[in-house]
Amino acid sequence: VSQSRYGEMRRTELSPKEMEVLRHAANGLGVKETAALMGLSPCTVKHHREAIYLKLQVHGVKDAVKKAEERGYLAAQTHINIGRRP
Repeated sequence: VSQSRYGEMRRTELSPKEMEVLRHAANGLGVKETAALMGLSPCTVKHHREAIYLKLQVHGVKDAVKKAEERGYLAAQTHINIGRRP
């Protein structure tokens, strides 16, 4: 949890769902594939991705995976397929 410049507290840790979305993204799955696997709507997956980007202060999936690995959220082997579709 961190404090914004306006004084309110905001959550900075990824939720379990956000972690799952990030793992799927790291393995090269797109929004639709992730949604189907998780039983969610594509809109919900997009929302989770946006929350991940905001919390990790990045602008895309590759940067999110890199930062998550640096923080120990993902194992190095998790994202071997990033950028390539299985």
